[in-house]
Amino acid sequence: MREAGKLILGVSLDDKEFDTKLTNLVYKAQNKKVDIAITEKSLEKAEDELWSLNYDAGQLEEQYFKINEQLKEQEKIINSIHAVGLNEDNRAQYEQATAKADELRQKLEDISSQQDKISASVEKQEQAVDKLNGKYEKQKNDLDLIEAKMNNIGSTPISNEVEKANTSSNKALKTVAKWGLAIFGVRSAYMGIRQVINGVFSQNTKL
Repeated sequence: MREAGKLILGVSLDDKEFDTKLTNLVYKAQNKKVDIAITEKSLEKAEDELWSLNYDAGQLEEQYFKINEQLKEQEKIINSIHAVGLNEDNRAQYEQATAKADELRQKLEDISSQQDKISASVEKQEQAVDKLNGKYEKQKNDLDLIEAKMNNIGSTPISNEVEKANTSSNKALKTVAKWGLAIFGVRSAYMGIRQVINGVFSQNTKL
């Protein structure tokens, strides 16, 4: 129905439910982003600790290798003396090599003990990292679901009402309602919708 340059559409637009749903979803999204940020920091710290443990394990492995090579050298000396027989000429060298070999064997035992402890710590830390990764992925999925609902809310109740009319103004509102959230973000799209509504009202257009 037209009146002296006015466009009147018999459509009632109540956006209170839209406001409430959008506000609740924005609140949930903000809280979820805070949770994700906290988890990211915890995950970063856990991964750093795991890296440090693996580095220590690598250092111990290098020490073990070097000491084991030294032990082999001393055992060669001991075996060569055994081959010719122990006598006054080689007794001092034999005793020195034997003492050194005993010392090196003790070091290897100590390193093995440390390696066992670090291996247990690495396994525990890997489990902690896996758990945090799972938590992080779940939180991201939750946020994706919330944002999907925020996008979908743009189609109701506004676009459902808009679909009842065929005017260009209503088509503009429908476009903003449907795509605004995806393009400009929740707050910008929400403000865009309200500005379009206010603009239409100011031009004596009844929705």
